[in-house]
Amino acid sequence: MKTLLVYHYHFRPGGVRSVIERGLIEWCFQGVWDRVVLVCGEAPPPAWTAALAGRLPGVRLEISANSQLGYLSEQKSGSVTRPGLRRIIGDLTEEFQPNLIWAHNLSLGRNLLAGLALGQICVEKQVRMLCHDHDWWLQHRWERWEEMRAWGFATLAEVANASFPTGPLFRHVVVHPQDAALLGEAVTWVANPVPRADEMVVPPAEQVRAQELLGRLRYWLVPARVLRRKNLLEAVLLQRLLAPEVTTLLVAGPASPAEEAYARAVVAGAGKMGLEVRLGVSPDLGLSVPGLMEGAEVVLQTSVQEGFGLTALEASQQGKPLILRRLPLVTAWLEQMGGVFRHAYDQLKLPASCLPSEELGRWEQTWRTRCAFLPAAWRSLAEATGAADFSHFAGLSLAGQLQVMENFPALESGFRQANPWLEAWRTNAWQPATAPKCPADWPQQMEQVWDHPPTAAGTSLVHLEELFRAHLKDAACWPLLW
Repeated sequence: MKTLLVYHYHFRPGGVRSVIERGLIEWCFQGVWDRVVLVCGEAPPPAWTAALAGRLPGVRLEISANSQLGYLSEQKSGSVTRPGLRRIIGDLTEEFQPNLIWAHNLSLGRNLLAGLALGQICVEKQVRMLCHDHDWWLQHRWERWEEMRAWGFATLAEVANASFPTGPLFRHVVVHPQDAALLGEAVTWVANPVPRADEMVVPPAEQVRAQELLGRLRYWLVPARVLRRKNLLEAVLLQRLLAPEVTTLLVAGPASPAEEAYARAVVAGAGKMGLEVRLGVSPDLGLSVPGLMEGAEVVLQTSVQEGFGLTALEASQQGKPLILRRLPLVTAWLEQMGGVFRHAYDQLKLPASCLPSEELGRWEQTWRTRCAFLPAAWRSLAEATGAADFSHFAGLSLAGQLQVMENFPALESGFRQANPWLEAWRTNAWQPATAPKCPADWPQQMEQVWDHPPTAAGTSLVHLEELFRAHLKDAACWPLLW
């Protein structure tokens, strides 16, 4: 029985889960796998599991959940040990005998003990591992270093080996073309699998349910988790500038303490301007993203970071108007594939009169604190960086964004003068986005990754240092992410 073992910390709604779900459907449709085992720190929602199993005909889908495989930050100190995780992962490989382990986001460093054990067990049992690197802990997540040290990782070399394993049995796939440009032959860029046309079709029963629950509600939709990198207050501010009479719906609700704090800030920011924001509408109402998207007047993606631009793909496939904040390489790639986004913008410019007076001092103090999180070898490089950019709303801290929203009545005219495109959008009819024509050979690309030479053993730290130096240039520009 040809078995694929898929490891991720969790299967909460989000981009990684979407990649896994769509990837499995594409891969299994080719008849490559007989059995798929999802290994994680918490059992995925039963409804999602059942729906996925229904789309993998002829494939046996199994779940193996163990809390010790989840985020270490959610474990009690000392409750997880290196020998214990080696035993757990060794038992899993013995039980399921995988032909390949597809490991997601070891690069994020949320459970280095699991990453270390996976790499060691693969070498011992000669199992291949395909590492799918969606995000990096060294990109705006410097606080992870303290967590890593608390769990017994004393050096950057140890961290690198656990989060970026190298050698003949390992290959790395990255989702962002920028990472491939930086790391060269050490990784392979494979664009994420795109939504299939049938995924975006809303069943009649769900259409009826959506009509019953949402009725004649006018709403704009943000199909995102409650993450700071989604820059959600900018979405709310745009709605206030363009259509203050509608409601903003956010698909997901908070799924962690950090997300809960940001969720409160988003609701508070909207309230300061007299707007309503409803979070977690997908699970609360039992409606899918396509089901919610179908009734939305406008879809928004205002992120400061995205690996792929999934929202742009989904909205354009449904022919919805999309407000899209342009992102380096990501938006350009979608446009090169034929995507047309008529309501794309670069920045929501911030007139000098709108800049909170405390923001520079807040930035300087917080940047020093952020640099202190770093290992000593990298700290001096970061401290020498000074790249604050307060020329646009996304460049403010969360506190600064909330201040702007609190003073919105006095600042509104300045925003409109600095961003004349707002008036053109507001007074003209909303135009639907055109879907890009993305490559349809994702399974073949994943199989061909093994034709590439392996990342040289012992080079993990070299590659992480390359990424750190490259991303340091804009690290100081996004206090929202701190």
